[in-house]
Amino acid sequence: MAKAYRNCADTVRTCEVTQLRDDLSKQEYDSIKSTMWAFRMRFEKLKESEQELYVRLFTYSLELKQAYELREALTQIVEHQSTKNGAKCAICAWCQRVLKSEIQ
Repeated sequence: MAKAYRNCADTVRTCEVTQLRDDLSKQEYDSIKSTMWAFRMRFEKLKESEQELYVRLFTYSLELKQAYELREALTQIVEHQSTKNGAKCAICAWCQRVLKSEIQ
């Protein structure tokens, strides 16, 4: 399950970075290159330089920031819900957040 939803977020990252390559100047794009591995990790596990990369990347793409935050929210649900009913309610609420997001 985790692999599936993480792959979805990574697909958003790939599309957004491709679009940013076309939209940004070379200098701006170069400042956010090599985001794949950093994007796949949790923010708190990143080095300071990688955290700065996140901040720059998310400045350029709100959709990517939303995808990352939704992915992390679902990870928290999966890791911390102790009951089936609690997980079901949390996942339903998460699904509503996804539907309200601007992610294409």
